[in-house]
Amino acid sequence: MPRHDWDDDDYDRPRRRRRYEGERSGSVTGVGVFGIVVGSLDLLLGMCLLMAVVIAGSHGGPQGAFIGIPLFGEVFAMMIIFTLIVLVWGSMAITASVGVLNRSNWGRIMTLIVSGFGGVASILFLIGAFVELSRPAAFGMGNPRVLGFFINFLIFALLLTYCIWAFVALLNRRNAEEFR
Repeated sequence: MPRHDWDDDDYDRPRRRRRYEGERSGSVTGVGVFGIVVGSLDLLLGMCLLMAVVIAGSHGGPQGAFIGIPLFGEVFAMMIIFTLIVLVWGSMAITASVGVLNRSNWGRIMTLIVSGFGGVASILFLIGAFVELSRPAAFGMGNPRVLGFFINFLIFALLLTYCIWAFVALLNRRNAEEFR
């Protein structure tokens, strides 16, 4: 049914207007799109980690294969906590980015908070990249240290780029006017 056929008594009701009537900034849109991409990759990583935790947990029961490994329970608990952090951060990044694309002020604030946590995590991945290079090579494995370094460095670069881009674009005075 077309809208003009509705039987509505509120013909004089003012229609909602967009908050910002000017031209939308491309950098703010870019932060939103990049945040969705990074959050989606993070959720994909979180789902892979969740599957690994479930598989490791099913094999490491009370009489399972991992019973002889010292501190397996503590490492397993840290894996679960890390997986939950990854999943929550990815969900928050996607939610905040959708808010930024809609030019909502809560999305802007949430993106600044999430990207700040991403910046802190990027420093941890940079440290992990250099720790990976200093690790001794495993016998018969070739040289997986270089691959581990590049993976950690790539995650560092993505998170740091997201953090810097979000702060520069969303704290710009002209771009901040779009969110009022």
